[in-house]
Amino acid sequence: MNKYTHMKFKWFKTLSVILMLLFLMNSSVIGNTAFQVTVPKVSVSKVNSTQVKKYEKFEIRIEIQNVAYENPFDPEEIDLFAIFHSPSGKEIRINGFYDNYEEANQWKIRFSPNETGTYNYEIFVENNGKKGKAAIQTFEAVKSEHSGWIKQSEVNPRYFAHDDGSTYFAMGVYSPWQNNQERFDTYVKYNANFFAIWDIGYGGFVNGTGIIEEELGRYNQLKCGRIDSLLSILEASDIKLMYAIWPHDLFSETVWAAEWDKNPYRHLIDVADVYKDSLVWEYQKKKYRYLIARYAHS
Repeated sequence: MNKYTHMKFKWFKTLSVILMLLFLMNSSVIGNTAFQVTVPKVSVSKVNSTQVKKYEKFEIRIEIQNVAYENPFDPEEIDLFAIFHSPSGKEIRINGFYDNYEEANQWKIRFSPNETGTYNYEIFVENNGKKGKAAIQTFEAVKSEHSGWIKQSEVNPRYFAHDDGSTYFAMGVYSPWQNNQERFDTYVKYNANFFAIWDIGYGGFVNGTGIIEEELGRYNQLKCGRIDSLLSILEASDIKLMYAIWPHDLFSETVWAAEWDKNPYRHLIDVADVYKDSLVWEYQKKKYRYLIARYAHS
């Protein structure tokens, strides 16, 4: 090999190494950028208060970035949740939900404390196999005049009690339609503490907006927003709500007021098989999860 050829070969080797290094550096940058894009980013954008009364609503609005999904109501596509730690050390998972009432386009988490003191919480979002986490936040729970949610009495399981142990004896009505503020004022006048309604597609204030799940796996945001309003009215008067998710109407083809033709599960099965089909059960579980996430704080 002559001198010229040898120098040419050395320059070729050097150039090859430089090009390889540039390629690896560029690949690393591209890889890191792609990684950052696919990892969800979640943060707290707003809370209703940093000091919340015991048994009252603590609401968090969430900002989520770097996610991809088609159905915001499907936790298999995007799963938002928070882990709360109570003053006594209890760990509580609360699922988040998507709220698009009046085009809000917001992600929210709602929680109701049953201890006084400082709570801390972390918010997580999972999407496409990746998980994002927000910085730890805190809020303070203070005393209130409320007795809490209704549960089975620990003293006598045949009766109900509030979460704080005080007795609850329900007195009220089942009124699925024609509800308005005047009617609620009448309930208060006669010391009613219970109100029941069911999910139908007719009947005014709440139910005149259709049923909750009009489209398979997606939830009627006008109806959901009206239920939020109903809960606010009832909470102000200390009236408990019993909400029947499945009235007979939605599972009937023959009786008066039959609404099977409005039930989205009709696209999957016959009405006689509604409690047998595994896919229908999966849709129901997701619906229950959404309703619990949105309303169980109350």
